[in-house]
Amino acid sequence: ALGGWLASVIPIADQPTLSAWSNIGNIGAGGVMAYVSVRLIRLLPLPVACVLLGCMILVPMAIFPFIPAPTSERRLARESFGGLLGAIMALFRRSDVLVVLLLFGLPSASFTLTNILSGLGRDFHTPESTVSLLNGAGVTFAGVLACLLGGWLCARLPLRQLYLGIGIVGSLFTLSLLLLGHNPVTFGIATL
Repeated sequence: ALGGWLASVIPIADQPTLSAWSNIGNIGAGGVMAYVSVRLIRLLPLPVACVLLGCMILVPMAIFPFIPAPTSERRLARESFGGLLGAIMALFRRSDVLVVLLLFGLPSASFTLTNILSGLGRDFHTPESTVSLLNGAGVTFAGVLACLLGGWLCARLPLRQLYLGIGIVGSLFTLSLLLLGHNPVTFGIATL
């Protein structure tokens, strides 16, 4: 929702930059939370850790009052949702949209490997502190680098081939984990 809101109040020419930096911010925040949350839960009583984590999630919302509202016409929520539902249904009847959704879904499915692996550190004989570090700082760095390379790649490769390539490489790599030993090095490579 925030991405849509911001996109409605900035010039169209700045939207690719907004998209890249929104993803970098999202990945960075996820990395910080992955690293900090384990430490807070281990070092503090659980209720205190939960309150602190909740506050950390709410703090970025302090910027919302300073973002201007979009200058679109005002309508009732019922009118907005009705029009939105109609537009979505019309999109799902287009075959090119279904292909794009599939292309977005396939690489995204392979990206969930990082989330799954974060809970499998023991299976790879990897200490919790290493899992936390890899899922915090490591994934943040790798994600930021990927976001910065994304614009460069999108400008040089046809998007359909790029998305398919990402999905194919991701799935082949995931399959390769069956052949690799379950050790901290494999865990680190797979996570990053």
